[in-house]
Amino acid sequence: MKEIVYRQYPYWLWLVGLAILTLAAAVIDDIWDRTLLAVIGMGFIVLPSTLTVTIDRRSGVVGVHRRSLLQSGSKEFPLRDIASVNVAEERQRLYRVQLVLRSGDVVPLDKGPSVGKARKQRAAERLRDTLHGLLAALLLFACMDDGKAQAYPSRPITMVVPFAAGGPVDTIARLLAMPMGKQLGQTVVVDYTTGASGTLGVGRVVRAAPDGYTLSIGHWSTHVINGAIYPLQYDLLTDLQPLGMIATNPMVIVAGSTFQATNLKELVAWLRENPDKASLGTAGVGSSTHMAGLYFQSETGTRFQYVPYRGSAPALQDLIGGRIQFMVDQASNSLPQIRGGRIRAYAVTSKTRLSAAPDIPTVDEAGLPGLYIAVWYGIWAPKGTPHDVVAKLNGSIVAALADETVRKRLGDLGQEIPPREQQTPEGLGAFQKAEIEKWWPMVKAAGIRPE
Repeated sequence: MKEIVYRQYPYWLWLVGLAILTLAAAVIDDIWDRTLLAVIGMGFIVLPSTLTVTIDRRSGVVGVHRRSLLQSGSKEFPLRDIASVNVAEERQRLYRVQLVLRSGDVVPLDKGPSVGKARKQRAAERLRDTLHGLLAALLLFACMDDGKAQAYPSRPITMVVPFAAGGPVDTIARLLAMPMGKQLGQTVVVDYTTGASGTLGVGRVVRAAPDGYTLSIGHWSTHVINGAIYPLQYDLLTDLQPLGMIATNPMVIVAGSTFQATNLKELVAWLRENPDKASLGTAGVGSSTHMAGLYFQSETGTRFQYVPYRGSAPALQDLIGGRIQFMVDQASNSLPQIRGGRIRAYAVTSKTRLSAAPDIPTVDEAGLPGLYIAVWYGIWAPKGTPHDVVAKLNGSIVAALADETVRKRLGDLGQEIPPREQQTPEGLGAFQKAEIEKWWPMVKAAGIRPE
């Protein structure tokens, strides 16, 4: 830490003046003269002060500390926020030291008397070291910030998947990790923190250092719906920094290959004839598969049991094994099993058919018009991640989504690449906020609670 001290009024001069006043008061008998001396003496008591400027290079903070006999105070300012330090003349006989912030605000540090041109010059000389020290420090930190930006990333980056391996979030994370790493010049490692419908994985990133080395990949459920269901220890909008939307896809209504219903109308009819006998698998309470199931149930007037799993992959395995009857699953997760003949697809929950599976009818065509629901995916960083790091990470996302191999693979999975404006941090943030405003009232009205 560097410390620069500027004394507005020297202590030795104050002591000499006070001694003279005391001696004068002892020998002067006139009451009016004593009153005048008392007033002058009060000036000597108030005037002595010290302005100390501390520059903490570790925390990047400028501290301004004033101290006098009657009062003291301190203020701190992040170096990033300071544009310049200068001395301004205030009226004819006062000068003022002030910080000029990047926002345009002016913060006065201290002021003192300036009697005549010679006094102004002496005051400027006394302030010279303080100003030069502050400006040099600001320049140093600006250079250090530039160096940090150029150095990032200097080690592998972790992308946290909040669900079990093998699910759709994991699939997309692994698909993007390599091209993102290539663009960044560092490996992007896919890691897992599962449980509580993805809230644990997101919470891990919220608590991580905002340095760009820990990222959260998730979707509509983890970064929208969970906020209406779970008593989260973080705010989905203010405790995370959006980086960009990466994909969006509709869902597919599927059942085991041996289930007796051969189309969507037969499935709905069987469910109505057999209330509470079927089981629908979900990726967890409040997950996209859960919400889609609730929407399906509401639109069809059917009743069935919900079986929550820790991710879509284990639910899908039980669907193939016949332990649950059907799911409303994400296309990216179900398409490989549909193509392999292990499960049966009834309809896709969108207005148009999937380009990756054009033989699957839409819900409108299959007899359940208007049952539209899509799951979108994004990547976030912890709140407070530097702007230059956010820009680099977003650039790697955009570059990855422009890669022809990635685009083809996403298409094969039933994913659609979002428009370019939604691939930006601002686009994802605005979309996420709109989704929260849309879905939270529905979720709370349904009374969904964590299990």
